[in-house]
Amino acid sequence: RISEILQVLQVNNLTILTFLEGVLSSREHEHSAAQEDIIRDTEFMCESLYQHPKTRPYVLSWAMVTVRTQLCNEIKELTHERHGLCFRATSATSEQLEATFMNFISEKVKSVAPNMLTMMMALLGKKNLTVDEDCDMEGEQPDEEEEMDLGEFGGD
Repeated sequence: RISEILQVLQVNNLTILTFLEGVLSSREHEHSAAQEDIIRDTEFMCESLYQHPKTRPYVLSWAMVTVRTQLCNEIKELTHERHGLCFRATSATSEQLEATFMNFISEKVKSVAPNMLTMMMALLGKKNLTVDEDCDMEGEQPDEEEEMDLGEFGGD
């Protein structure tokens, strides 16, 4: 069957990529089942490409660029003054450093930069945290023995 499908693609001057793009961009009703299959199986297709030794480097490279771009865009968005997170570390008010502002920051990050939050939590050891979960940091404070001295944090 695979040979027959590849032959039909070749006869019609299509590659697998142009075929997929054609199905996904089609507005014809009879193509909707194929569109749904592609959409439903996207993760599995990516996983298959990642697992194959010849395509793995390309998938990994694409994924890294995509994630880096997405996270940079989220961080860039968070830095806009309209989000209310801009203040100098050396001149932060006590309100900015206390619980109410921390809750505001948490909610803002969840809404504006959900992927960055997921990545940060994974890096901090909360690998299973999703954006939908509560990011309440209360109770997450390290014991006095576990606290690390970060030195002077901030700057001009």
